[in-house]
Amino acid sequence: MTIFLTLGLSFCLGLSIWLGWQIYQLKKTLQIREKSTHRIQQDLHGLILCMRGISQRFEKQQKLIRSVTIRQNDLNALSTNDSHYEQAVLLMDKGATVDELIQTCGLSKGEAELMSRINNITFDENTSQAGLR
Repeated sequence: MTIFLTLGLSFCLGLSIWLGWQIYQLKKTLQIREKSTHRIQQDLHGLILCMRGISQRFEKQQKLIRSVTIRQNDLNALSTNDSHYEQAVLLMDKGATVDELIQTCGLSKGEAELMSRINNITFDENTSQAGLR
């Protein structure tokens, strides 16, 4: 009977040692995973801060693009309006009449006459300066 008691106590002692070792291993694994989880949380926090910064920069860039687009549209509108005058100047240099400017460029009679007078004055000044040389 002492043999059974000794065997039983040895088995219990061995089982206790084995369970203690398993608990130790589980605690070690838990600590490693807690550290890993903490690092992942820190990384996520850093990524969230980075995303906020990128989002703010993206919004600023969108506002800048909108303002540049509006400015470009304004410049295009001005350029479109000026193209009639530029075309009229080119035609006047080729000797176009006021009526031709009105028909071709879509200018009003007053605009065409004014441009013709300015062109004649400029032409006269350039001719007189060329004669002085």
